[in-house]
Amino acid sequence: MNDKTQDSPDETPQADGEASPLDNSEAIPAPTDFFGILKRLGPGLIIAGAIVGSGELIATTKTGAQAGITLLWLIILGCLIKVFVQIELGRYTITHGETTLTALNRVPGPRLKVNWIVWFWLFMMLCTIGQLGGIVGGVGQSMAISMPITGDFREAIQIPSVSQINRYIDQDSYLLSEWDLRLSRNVADPDEISDEKYKSFEKAWLSKSISSTRQLIDQVDQELLLKINEQAERLIKTEAGQSPALGVLSSPSQEKISARKELREHLSQANTELLKSLTETEGLPDAVKYLLEMTPAQLQRALHGHAILAAELSDVNRDRNRGVAAAASAFSLQQAADFQDDSQISAAKSLVAVAIEPATQDDKIWAGVGTLITIILLWAGRYHLLQNISTILVVAFTLITIGNVISLQMTEQWSISLSQFMGGLTGGLPEKVPGEKDPLLTALATFGIIGVGATELITYPYWCLEKGYAKWAGVRSDDAAWAHRAKGWMRVMLYDAFLSMVVYTVATIAFYMMGVAVLFNEGRDPEGIRMVSTLASAYVPVFGEYAGWLFLIGAIAVLYSTFLVANAGNARMYVDGCKVFGLIGRDNPKTHDRTLLFFCTLIPLLSFSMYLTGADPVTLVLIAGMAQAVMLPMIGLGSLFFRYRMTDQRLKPSKLWDTMLVLSCLGLLITGIWGVVSRL
Repeated sequence: MNDKTQDSPDETPQADGEASPLDNSEAIPAPTDFFGILKRLGPGLIIAGAIVGSGELIATTKTGAQAGITLLWLIILGCLIKVFVQIELGRYTITHGETTLTALNRVPGPRLKVNWIVWFWLFMMLCTIGQLGGIVGGVGQSMAISMPITGDFREAIQIPSVSQINRYIDQDSYLLSEWDLRLSRNVADPDEISDEKYKSFEKAWLSKSISSTRQLIDQVDQELLLKINEQAERLIKTEAGQSPALGVLSSPSQEKISARKELREHLSQANTELLKSLTETEGLPDAVKYLLEMTPAQLQRALHGHAILAAELSDVNRDRNRGVAAAASAFSLQQAADFQDDSQISAAKSLVAVAIEPATQDDKIWAGVGTLITIILLWAGRYHLLQNISTILVVAFTLITIGNVISLQMTEQWSISLSQFMGGLTGGLPEKVPGEKDPLLTALATFGIIGVGATELITYPYWCLEKGYAKWAGVRSDDAAWAHRAKGWMRVMLYDAFLSMVVYTVATIAFYMMGVAVLFNEGRDPEGIRMVSTLASAYVPVFGEYAGWLFLIGAIAVLYSTFLVANAGNARMYVDGCKVFGLIGRDNPKTHDRTLLFFCTLIPLLSFSMYLTGADPVTLVLIAGMAQAVMLPMIGLGSLFFRYRMTDQRLKPSKLWDTMLVLSCLGLLITGIWGVVSRL
């Protein structure tokens, strides 16, 4: 006999008092053999398709670039701990046949037609429109790189970002670089730079840069300077196809990589000497004094990153002096800001927009194509189509990502040793890097980003319903047969949830390790639209063009699977929200289907429109991230309410499970608090 104080939903306030939508006409026992269970999996793979998206692709990789291998333990913990809340929500849906919003509407607390959690859910979902705009923009950007139409976006991202160029300019007067050497070689006298070739603001920056370079060269040891000049000459000859080292077993690109690497090593030695002399004379300004506070390893990473930026600017400068224009426009904005002249700032921003962040069309065209395809798929298909597409995309992406990580491990430059990997599991925090964000803040932010988010936690039970877990369990009753069926289907759900957790955990670790191996070790921290292109291009020198293409295919797969699944899940939540708010009836299948198709069209179009407005995708994602972070502890509270007030005693989990559920809820609470504090 059931404990009525714990399993009866009637004792909890409910807005509409609807009856259970289930009957026993389709109730069947759950499979117990491996292949039988395997055939019934699916909701978790759909969720994995939504999870392994922009958060893992961009945020997790960026975290690896900032923190190194040290936070690997937190990456794994963040993926593992939230699954217990996810399963508890699924348990309630299977045993009660109710959607997540209907269930959350039962949680005690203030009510205004619906309860407080549902009202905040609505606010969160409105914020999520902007986040989806950023994701469909990511799809368009990845397609614009791999399949350019006009080539404008591909050309635009060749220039480093504004913040990267600003960092380069701040260090430019105190560090030597490949680009400085090229500029100095090409101009005999800085005062004789022709206005015919360069605009006035470009001429001013060139004069300053070349003068600083000449002063730095005078301070470098002559023997070391000779080596630098020899390697610079070799690099220039290689680019011109004049290198005597080229032969049957070599190529211009390989020779260029080798020459650039040797030049970078000599420049690093020279810059270490220059910084040492500045330390003795205290001649370094506050803007770059953080370089003197770094450990030797941190300094080498910083110098490496500076050299890479110099090489990128040098490469693009051969194309219509684009490097000079980009650096000069960023420099002019810095000067205008120093003088606090609004008219100069406005003019400088216009220069930056043209030289560094120009308006592009390819990404918008491809984002529009992705939006239309999504609408068609959502109209044409139901659960099984979405499950199959997300499964294919997730599997393809995961294999590509793992393949890239294995390829990195086969190289000397980008491999991560076993001792380094094990060190990332010890629970430590990365060293504080002068001039960068506190690693503790990075750690907490990472914990909130990875794994199952608020929207995925809410949508998982919807996919369990569409898969059929609840209807196969049947109407909840005192009958022992029902309890047996419910336990069986909950066991299937456990396999489903934990399998998806393994998939997105492996993928997340792979992305994190790529960030560590490529970006952290190279001292780079690219941003926004340049994240995907930087990662893709980083593989090309070692593995050839195919690796860059493979990574782009993986990026497209993961971003599009996120956009498709998120739109499908959000549309279902909106329909359910209309029912909970009483806007449409619960027992009219035609109304349900029409409303679902309406939202399957509206949400993708609104998301695409947000991207077209030119709104900053990072800001949109941060707003949505804050709303989701605040929602997480509310969902955790709901899961505890379902477990201790609504669970049938015959289906009560073990004490170990209850402990993990409480820890999972504490993790969500910490994430929610951090989400608010970090963004206020």
